[in-house]
Amino acid sequence: MIYNYEEYKPNLLDKKELRRFLEIRDIVKDEIDSVGMMVMGAVMMRALGDTWKTMACVEMLVEIGEIIETTQKSETWAQEREFIRNNFKMT
Repeated sequence: MIYNYEEYKPNLLDKKELRRFLEIRDIVKDEIDSVGMMVMGAVMMRALGDTWKTMACVEMLVEIGEIIETTQKSETWAQEREFIRNNFKMT
């Protein structure tokens, strides 16, 4: 089975998954505040549970404009994807 964001997206903000989404958002903010950017692998290591759900949460943050991916998704291993703060959104 291959990871597909679109499969995870519909359930990311339901009651059960919302807590996880907020946890991932906090980890992402902490990584960016500490280092100036965030690498997917660092978030995957800090978050407990399903790594595909973790990746989906990060992609949701991109979709809603909280962060911006600086790597080419199709040319980079998932854990090596890099992100920065979208200074217009994330506080």
